Amino acid sequence: MRLSKNIKLTLAVTALFAIASPAAAQTAAKKAPAAMQASKPSAQLVEQWNVEGVDALNSGDYKLALAIFEPMAQQGIAIAQYNLGFMYANGHGVPKDWAKAIALYRLSADQGLLEAQHNLGVAYYEGTGVPKDPVVAVTWFRKAADRGHAPSQHNLGVAYASGSGVTQDHKVAASLYRLAAEQGFAEGQLNLGMSYRQGQGVPQDNDLAIIWFRKAADQGLAMAQSNMGTMYFQGWGVGQDRSIARAWYQKAADQGIAFAQYTLGSMYFEGEGGPKDDATGLMWLKKAADQGSADAQNDLGARYKQGRGVARDASAAREWFQKAADQGLAFGQHNLGSMYYEGADIPKDMTLAVKFFRLASDQGYAQSQLTLGTFYELGTGVPINLATAASLYQKAADQGLPQAHHNLGLIYANGRGVPRNDATAFKFFQRGAELGLVDSQMAVAACYFQGRGVNKDLKASASWLLKAAEQGNSDAQLLIGQRYFDGTGVPKNAPLGISWLTKAADRGNVRAQLTLGIVMNLGEGIRPNPVQSYKWLSLSSAYGNEDARRLRTMLVQSMTAAQIAEGQRLAREWKKKE
Repeated sequence: MRLSKNIKLTLAVTALFAIASPAAAQTAAKKAPAAMQASKPSAQLVEQWNVEGVDALNSGDYKLALAIFEPMAQQGIAIAQYNLGFMYANGHGVPKDWAKAIALYRLSADQGLLEAQHNLGVAYYEGTGVPKDPVVAVTWFRKAADRGHAPSQHNLGVAYASGSGVTQDHKVAASLYRLAAEQGFAEGQLNLGMSYRQGQGVPQDNDLAIIWFRKAADQGLAMAQSNMGTMYFQGWGVGQDRSIARAWYQKAADQGIAFAQYTLGSMYFEGEGGPKDDATGLMWLKKAADQGSADAQNDLGARYKQGRGVARDASAAREWFQKAADQGLAFGQHNLGSMYYEGADIPKDMTLAVKFFRLASDQGYAQSQLTLGTFYELGTGVPINLATAASLYQKAADQGLPQAHHNLGLIYANGRGVPRNDATAFKFFQRGAELGLVDSQMAVAACYFQGRGVNKDLKASASWLLKAAEQGNSDAQLLIGQRYFDGTGVPKNAPLGISWLTKAADRGNVRAQLTLGIVMNLGEGIRPNPVQSYKWLSLSSAYGNEDARRLRTMLVQSMTAAQIAEGQRLAREWKKKE
């Protein structure tokens, strides 16, 4: 999960004046033309006309709004200039004309109207109607902010946070967000919460972050609602509660926040925080994907490819992966490359596979770097280039990918494209082993056993074998079982040896089945058991092990018919469980 950050500019819509009743407003409108022809109207009359104009504007009666604001603006009344500018900016009752809008905003701003100063700042910040100029934008935001205008305080904070028009300063940004937040401005509350969540400009503090997120969310700000969902989902600043998280994501999703829709869809698919509902999950994921959420598009691709919660559909999977890839999502590029490489559901195409793996690799996606490295090492879809392979493996290893460490170990151990160096190989194997990769754990065990690249250490070798065995690797289970019988690096312990050999044999390891058959027959440290010996030798023999077949032939010469029958029964029962 992640927090969806909402650093944005806020455009004032109408002046903040009280609205008169409809009857009073109509009376004011009728009086407006005559009064304005005589002399500049009184402040009280200006307020009455403005109220009526705003009411007309908000109700869609643009003709009446224009009739009120235009003559007032011509007389230099700041609020009318601002509102008329707003009408030109939005094309309400007049042709949309940003040049006129900016000119009217400037006239109003020069008279000190906060909303006009704010909107003029937005215009320069975004380059709307004027050349983009963050420095000028900041000048206008500061004029309004210094007089306590919350949206401008917030936007000035945005400028400091991003370093647009001013030197970047997160501490100043946070202080400006606070000024806006303490006035109840929801976006300021949201971004102050983000400052605390990320520890930017203020000490990191999840408890304070959620306080400010909640204030903004309670005002209906969708991004804050989404962030509340994330806080509850992760248990940041509150006790983890997926059901409450789901409720907050629902609020944000209903308002169209793509991240919330994506997360909510995933929660419905997985049954997190409430009942599992694949149909509803699919609906929300598609809503997010249709809004351009690359994560949702990739998730849909994966679900259609694997048939998770939806019917398998390779065509749909490729389509959604393509959408995510086209947006530059490395995971989507990797998944699309995998489909072209596998060629299981769509025609195999190594050219396209290499293309998409390379795109993801160039973005630093470790799994694609590993895959592309393998291609260059083996000459799959590209000419063999061991230097490039090693470089890609190193990039993936630097991101902590265990298999990349292991592959580098193999390159140095075998001298492929680099001078052979056992010590360097051991270091890479050891890092892969420490990260839990079984193959690397086995390689480290072998290095310690042989003294290759490291001092010989049978105890350390057995320790790494045991780690691999505990992860279920049957070869490691076989080897550690044998070590317990011969006491190599561990104290002799026949029962433990039998236990590990049995685990390996039960996993279908033919050599373990042969070894267990031999041990059960000879009774090394345990009581001989010809029936169990027959069972395991039969199973190993069935997989083509000639030594097992030969030993079983010798064994039956000393067994009774009943013992043989029991051994056969046990072998049949084991096979049924395969």
